[in-house]
Amino acid sequence: MLKRLFVSVAGLSSFNDRVSRKGGDMPERVLMRLPQGVVLVDSELRIDHANPAAERLLGVGSPGDPLPDPWPDFSLRDLAATLFGPDPPTGGTLVETDHHFFWVEGFRPRPPRPRS
Repeated sequence: MLKRLFVSVAGLSSFNDRVSRKGGDMPERVLMRLPQGVVLVDSELRIDHANPAAERLLGVGSPGDPLPDPWPDFSLRDLAATLFGPDPPTGGTLVETDHHFFWVEGFRPRPPRPRS
């Protein structure tokens, strides 16, 4: 079975700022219900937020914990670190474990929109 995992460097504080500016928690509710794992990390590769699917897929801990490296043949931490660099990867990577396949993608945060 193919499972999806997305890693983003958009920190939880910026996520919460966007949610509060929009006046609701709809984006967070959607994120929490996604079947795909979503992990938000900071520049030191600490977890800002992980939705329940990511918690199940990776066994990740609480905010502030280091992003795990759960697979011997693919470094999730290396992927996340490249998202902070000048030339982040595009597309995703298929990671095969003993019992599962994971499609792993990383996303850089969008630059902030100018306030009007």
